[in-house]
Amino acid sequence: MDSRRRRNRSTILSVAIAFWISLLATESTRGANCNLAVASEKHQRLDNFLQQKFDHYWYGTQPTADYRSVPLREITRSLPTGTAVLFYELSSETDFIHPVEATVSRVPPQFMCVWLLDGIGRVIEVETPLDESDGRAILTLADDVRTSLAGNDDLRGWRAPERSKLVVATVEASLAPLIRPPSVVLGRASQFLLPEPIRRAIESREYDRLVIVPSRNFGDIPYAALPIKDKQQVIDFVSVVVMPSFAPLNQSPALFARLPLSASLERSLVVGDPEVVQSDKLVRRGMFAPLPGARDEAQEIAHVLGVEPLLGSEASQKALLKRITESNLIYLATHGVANDADPNDRSYLVLSDGALTARKIAKLHLPRHPIVVMSACQTGLGKTFESGVIGLAKAWKYAGASTVVMSLWSVYDVPTRNLMVEFITQLKNRQPPDVALQSAMMKLKTQPQYAHPAYWAGFMIYGTPAFNDGP
Repeated sequence: MDSRRRRNRSTILSVAIAFWISLLATESTRGANCNLAVASEKHQRLDNFLQQKFDHYWYGTQPTADYRSVPLREITRSLPTGTAVLFYELSSETDFIHPVEATVSRVPPQFMCVWLLDGIGRVIEVETPLDESDGRAILTLADDVRTSLAGNDDLRGWRAPERSKLVVATVEASLAPLIRPPSVVLGRASQFLLPEPIRRAIESREYDRLVIVPSRNFGDIPYAALPIKDKQQVIDFVSVVVMPSFAPLNQSPALFARLPLSASLERSLVVGDPEVVQSDKLVRRGMFAPLPGARDEAQEIAHVLGVEPLLGSEASQKALLKRITESNLIYLATHGVANDADPNDRSYLVLSDGALTARKIAKLHLPRHPIVVMSACQTGLGKTFESGVIGLAKAWKYAGASTVVMSLWSVYDVPTRNLMVEFITQLKNRQPPDVALQSAMMKLKTQPQYAHPAYWAGFMIYGTPAFNDGP
């Protein structure tokens, strides 16, 4: 009798567990407009086309079909434990392959689909209906968040520092009137991008890494600063990676472990505060102010890594190109320019002998798949397409970088130096890049003078998630 009771209890428990798992796997607020399989295949097709934009003139070619999209079962099967993927789709979007006019801004989206996927097969799907006001707000969300962080927040007592404390930026943020303070704008962004079922999943601490496959320029939003509960933000729960497409998951999970980490950081290239001594069509002598903070930052980073930095007139494209193929980490503390009209040829990093454009970067061959850190202003920005943004970050990824650290706005000098020194220190301690940046952000935000996200949330990890490669 006892044996039968134990067997019955075991059967009931097994059925209950199976039922609970089935509930987890289908938790959603499903809508008739959301189709994850179709949306993921479409995103991969369009991202494949964006890759070709570095080789062809903007609208003169059609996307090729010589690639294999990743089926959903492979996407989830390849996810390591503790990792969740966040994916979006908006309605009323053109494919932006041959756009005649900005249809998407003329016809705001009527709904947004948000999915959270993990390696045990769980899918959370949320469809959010959007009225005309919400639809237009979604399209300007990234710009609104970045612009608001340059203003005051009377609700939280935050007074934005003087612009003189910014690292000099050559592309100014929008000067439109700031209607809402940063706390309000970040809260609204969280409601759109992290609907309640997804916030609950993050809050549950089932995951320690959030991989974002963005629609449009959602990858330019500081997810780390989005509120989750009370005063807690995303960065308090998970590290964040922006992955441009599902393509990396087409490989064996061993791909993640092969990415370059701290084991070989002695092969590092550090560039700081280039002094323009040779002009070209984009960069002229005297056009850019010196960056003493960037010079100090590069020197500190080089000291941590045990290498000699390239500074001032020595920080040239010629010197960089000579060493770049042998480097596992490339660190650039300089001026950055983002151009949303011609991101290939007019988005660039300033070096002493002219502009290192996105097109030049994309033509590089980086066999060591380095970590690239662009400690410069607005290096994550560029031209927005439905499946992401073309600019400096995508160019480095196209050239072979495994991970790119990009900035979302005109960052502040001293806190950026402190953040980056801690980030590099964590890399040396064998932390993956996203975990290292999370640790650096957490450390900076605990300091009262730098607690506001304008100081610490301006950088994002872009690329393929990396995992520690062992002792």
